[in-house]
Amino acid sequence: MDAIIQLDGSITEGAIQSATVDAIEWTDSRGKSHQLKSSIILDLDLGSIKSLLKTGNQFLAVFDYQNAVGAFSGSARGDGLGATIASLRIAETLLTWSSIDAGKAKEAEAAFTAWLAANPDSWFSPRAQTGKAMAAALSGDTDRAAKMFEDLAAFAFEKNFPIHVELSARLGRCQAFLMGKQANVAEARLRDLVPKIADGMTASNTSGVLRTRLRLLHSQGQILLGDAIEAKDGVAKARSYW
Repeated sequence: MDAIIQLDGSITEGAIQSATVDAIEWTDSRGKSHQLKSSIILDLDLGSIKSLLKTGNQFLAVFDYQNAVGAFSGSARGDGLGATIASLRIAETLLTWSSIDAGKAKEAEAAFTAWLAANPDSWFSPRAQTGKAMAAALSGDTDRAAKMFEDLAAFAFEKNFPIHVELSARLGRCQAFLMGKQANVAEARLRDLVPKIADGMTASNTSGVLRTRLRLLHSQGQILLGDAIEAKDGVAKARSYW
């Protein structure tokens, strides 16, 4: 059983048939088809494919990246949403692997690029675009990574994704600048972005579930801002910030 979590906090259960940037299509327990606009969707819980990804996730949990990639590759050979997500998990595993093997970052970017080419209209596109941009940042290509995050923010706005997707992309751009030793740029952008996230948290029309998501982004932004201040001005200045 899958679950569709909406921006207002309501949860719809059923079997998701397709998930695009425009709409989520699903069937209920009687086999009747339904559709919800993607603009009102906060998250998808794909319970129906958890068993398909179980082995790969188990390998990933113990940092056995090679076998995780192998397991996900096996699951990606099928059809349907499960195979699509398994293919995405291959790219995400390579990205995680790059934390201990820098050479894997380019492989991860290539895998994300291939996935996006095969799934241009997927609801999971922002997730893949985020991974691709982070892989570029880890490869040391800061400016290109920043441009990818900027493009993702514009994509999220254009496709009317919930606001946390755009804000997350802008936060990722700041992280890319910080990783690329452009702390002054990161700090300037974070001083503007962190208050905007806070404003979203406190807005009267922000639901509890969205507020929780924004609170996490706000915390990440505060930490990145502290790191940027330390990298730019030293520990003493950062200590006064904290």
